[in-house]
Amino acid sequence: MDKNEMETPVDELMGRIRLGGEAAREAALVLGLLIERETVHRPVGDDGGVDALLGDPWARRRLSPEALRDAVDALIEYVGGETPHVTAVWALTKSADPRSVPALTALLDRALADPAREDLAAQALAGVIAIGVSSIHRGAAMAAIRRAATSGSGEAAETASSYLRLHGGTQ
Repeated sequence: MDKNEMETPVDELMGRIRLGGEAAREAALVLGLLIERETVHRPVGDDGGVDALLGDPWARRRLSPEALRDAVDALIEYVGGETPHVTAVWALTKSADPRSVPALTALLDRALADPAREDLAAQALAGVIAIGVSSIHRGAAMAAIRRAATSGSGEAAETASSYLRLHGGTQ
């Protein structure tokens, strides 16, 4: 295998995410924390506890700008699939990348249609709120939040309704 064919940390983690189950949850947690480390700016010396959460060997790993973009791209594609793992959706939200908003709103709409996927709806909604309303996708994000408030159930509907009440529903 030459250097260009070697599996990257992103490839390895996405492979485990696609397997599903506990392996998916753990890999998505690691990927989300690696993404967070590269996207959240903290005072020097404060990693927010990411190293401790990652543990060996991941605590020593960093994502290059290219690997970060690859991770976000891979998660966007994965979240567009039929049944993404909820922790992978959480990992995508750690990117704060506006490119993720269309995938998150589409996932939110799919999950709202199925009460058994309430966990996905709630996580997708969290991403839409955190990333979408302050991005170029604000209109689509607000429309998705309104749909969640009126056609959702459980945590997603409650969160969307609360958000709209607090922010007047007009942002």
